[in-house]
Amino acid sequence: MIAGRSLFGNSSRVSPPTPRADLVFPPELDPAHYRMIHADLWTYALDEAAAHYAARGKAEGRQPNVLASREMFRDLAAGLGDILEIGPFSRPLFRGPHVTYFDVLDRAGLTHLGTQLGLHEGSQIPDIHFVSATGDLTIVPGTFDVVASSHVIEHQPDLVRHLNQVAAVLKPGGYYFLWIPDKRYCLDHFQAESTIAGVLAAAAEQRTFHTLETLLAQDLLRAHNDSRRHWLGDHGGPVHDNPVETIRLVRDLHEASRARGEYVDRHAWQFTPDSFRTIVALLDALGLIALRPLRVYNTLFSHNEFWAILMKPG
Repeated sequence: MIAGRSLFGNSSRVSPPTPRADLVFPPELDPAHYRMIHADLWTYALDEAAAHYAARGKAEGRQPNVLASREMFRDLAAGLGDILEIGPFSRPLFRGPHVTYFDVLDRAGLTHLGTQLGLHEGSQIPDIHFVSATGDLTIVPGTFDVVASSHVIEHQPDLVRHLNQVAAVLKPGGYYFLWIPDKRYCLDHFQAESTIAGVLAAAAEQRTFHTLETLLAQDLLRAHNDSRRHWLGDHGGPVHDNPVETIRLVRDLHEASRARGEYVDRHAWQFTPDSFRTIVALLDALGLIALRPLRVYNTLFSHNEFWAILMKPG
């Protein structure tokens, strides 16, 4: 049985949400601002500007509102209260006494991993308050006004379980801020877009590890990760050199990791803004999660990610 709304009856430290905070979030499309920042649209009426965005501007990655960067999106959470950031690694989105961090490794482990990956940002790794090697958020006590994650959700073997665990640590009226890779403009370009069918299958199986299919798809179909090249139509081809050897290595990795009970890190889900909004809205309508899409901002030109805000009804 898939966990649903019954998970949220025993959250602690519940306090009233910030009144009408959702009203301060910019609309996904602001025709007046869209017209103002694009000189070729200055003579357009507002309805004409909106029609232009739907017909051309969205596909061109034009900025449709006041949000021009991931930092501006982050700043929307300022003043909303206590924040739980999932997976900060070496680049935490938030700093300060109101921020709590959760990751799969502690600071020492993340520092070691960063050294292995050749990163030079070890000093930016924060102290991690809660650690779970499996990403299990149920170890986090209490509730928060905001949960935030950057390039985390696509790694979850069971998307429904992850969203339910996030909802369980959110106060009623709280928000889940997400930075999500757009599969069209990153290493996932050649993979198929995820569907509600795949999400429901993973939930029914209660997956805690990635399937062999997931591992093979990512390794065999891996594209380059230069978002600007993707935007310009230069997708190259899958970057593996030897498909037979790749399949053998991935099969061995899958069998060995399952035997040891170890998680292998890959992207389980490939989203676009439209598909993510559709999947989350369907999960909410089915009563399988206690979150609903409040904003899903489209990907901007040369970016490899889109931004979303989910809300736990209060």
